[in-house]
Amino acid sequence: ELCAMYHHLDMNNPFDVVWWAAALTAFFLMLRKDNVTVAKADAFNFNSNLSRGDFAMEPSSTQSAAMWVSIRHSKTNQFSEYVHYVPLIPIAGSYMCPVNAVTRALAVAKHKKPKDPAFCYPSPPKSSNYVALTHPTFVTKLKSLASKVGLNPDK
Repeated sequence: ELCAMYHHLDMNNPFDVVWWAAALTAFFLMLRKDNVTVAKADAFNFNSNLSRGDFAMEPSSTQSAAMWVSIRHSKTNQFSEYVHYVPLIPIAGSYMCPVNAVTRALAVAKHKKPKDPAFCYPSPPKSSNYVALTHPTFVTKLKSLASKVGLNPDK
């Protein structure tokens, strides 16, 4: 159903670009929403939330290079005692490609610093004020898309 949800997104809308990248990152890396979102806009925690600097392209001369993600916090690493390095594998030519999605999302706020939240977008749109993707905004959008593709968003 994730594929069907994509068709209800506007990839010219920075929020939708960022939401899609966060959703694909969480899906393909089997992460919890706490890794890709923040509890509230001003609650970014570098040790538990993904930052922009946590994404690094594998050095390669091909377009099929993986993107490596540094994960400092997880359910089994709650005290950030070590870092997991996990690859996001590209899916060439597909809108389901997490590498393309993250690359586009990072470009939405290209002037942000490596220790800033990975997934942030301008609010209001086309402004220079950027906010981090929050749990409530992520879940609200997910429920809206679920409803649009015929799923019960409350289950």
